[in-house]
Amino acid sequence: MLDNAPVAMVFVNLVAGLVVLALVAVILTGRVTSALGNIALAVILGGAAGNMFDRLSKGFVVDMFRFDFVNFAIFNVADVCLTIGTAALIIWYIRGGSLISVKERL
Repeated sequence: MLDNAPVAMVFVNLVAGLVVLALVAVILTGRVTSALGNIALAVILGGAAGNMFDRLSKGFVVDMFRFDFVNFAIFNVADVCLTIGTAALIIWYIRGGSLISVKERL
């Protein structure tokens, strides 16, 4: 085990908290105008918040899906949300999605 595990856990939780706050800010300010972009951000927000909740309440993330018939990672619903949300965000960006500035909204 790492000697600095508590420091690493605090760092990971701080970064996750900042990501959650940033996603909430982007969603609430309406800087993304398309449905796909907003859905992608909301799904990523749910995944990040779910993993952060696990880390804060249990000290670790609970993984529940394991497929023995293939050599694949063990994961949870939050990980699925992060993966699908990120894929949707990439598709949104490739299709020309962008953030509008707060000044443009006014």
